[in-house]
Amino acid sequence: MDALCRDHDIQYGYAANDAANSARIIADADIALLRGISNLLAQNALPNMPPEMQLDAAGIAYAGLAAQAFSAKVMTIDTYNGLKGAEHASGNVGFYPSTQTAQLH
Repeated sequence: MDALCRDHDIQYGYAANDAANSARIIADADIALLRGISNLLAQNALPNMPPEMQLDAAGIAYAGLAAQAFSAKVMTIDTYNGLKGAEHASGNVGFYPSTQTAQLH
């Protein structure tokens, strides 16, 4: 979970230095974090996962809460900022282009 959050923070740093693409970079970082959390929780549920690689109860709770918070953020703030950025760039209302799809596996 720490590595996922670190990578997410690095992407936010890139967004701070790229105003033209910041909404897309932030949304992509949030979606990548959600994918990572989903994969982490799925791997944690595998029966043959070594105990030292499993999340403890606090880690599972933290991952679950982070997933809820970032899901809400993607659906509200990231979407709003993407629409706002698309309107500003083209004069039309629409979603920002993304290099990643918003599907969680």
